[in-house]
Amino acid sequence: QILKEMEIKRYSTKEFYLEQGEIHDTFYIIVEGEVDIYFESEQGKTFYLNSYGKGYFIGELELFGRKPYVCCVEGKGKVKTLELDRKLCMEWLQKDANFNEYVLERLCEITYGSMQKIGENSLYTLKQRICQYIMDKVDEKGKKYFALDVDVVSDSMGVTKRSVNRVFKELRDKGIIDNVESKLIVKDYDKLLREKNKVMNLTAITEYEDVLKKHFLDSLALSQLVKLEGKKAKLLDMGTGAGFPGIPLKIAFPELEVTLM
Repeated sequence: QILKEMEIKRYSTKEFYLEQGEIHDTFYIIVEGEVDIYFESEQGKTFYLNSYGKGYFIGELELFGRKPYVCCVEGKGKVKTLELDRKLCMEWLQKDANFNEYVLERLCEITYGSMQKIGENSLYTLKQRICQYIMDKVDEKGKKYFALDVDVVSDSMGVTKRSVNRVFKELRDKGIIDNVESKLIVKDYDKLLREKNKVMNLTAITEYEDVLKKHFLDSLALSQLVKLEGKKAKLLDMGTGAGFPGIPLKIAFPELEVTLM
């Protein structure tokens, strides 16, 4: 009976918006699309917190106490949702153990991610956080470049574009990265690794020659056993850590499809 009260709604680009500080008496489950979660200061500065996609829900933090939203929620593009009145959702939680467990599991997952982000923002300098951001982007698909949007970076870091550009300039001056149109290119993975190593200590090998031999050359040794040049093969790098051997192999053999785990 409760599920019969659930509505399916479709929103066009930028139409889905839940304002920070307002009370919303609806529980939302995202069926299609993606939304951004961000905090907006009194001065109008936005601080990006997270993005939710299919299967995630909105309104769980304010569900029990009927409190105002602590953040803004805005659709990135078209969004499709399942929507249920708050009181009916509370009733559903009481009657359905599986749904109760699902909500609790998601809530723990979201809270865990938020705590990680708070810790990173509190403990590390902006330069270290940006180096981490670049490495994560490179590690995602084993590539050495990605589309760069300074607005997204500044919002996610909670700082001004000027501060972000200052760090990018420093990394460019050091020969670590470069920009071509709207793409950021990692020119020197070794230097970037050492910058990141100051944050996470991914490797005890930090001397240039040792890094070259024990990380990069060792990684490329696979090409002596398996012919990779001109061959569209797939590589699964299990326990990649700092990205070895997957990333050096991807750089040397661009046609190689690399998955880092």
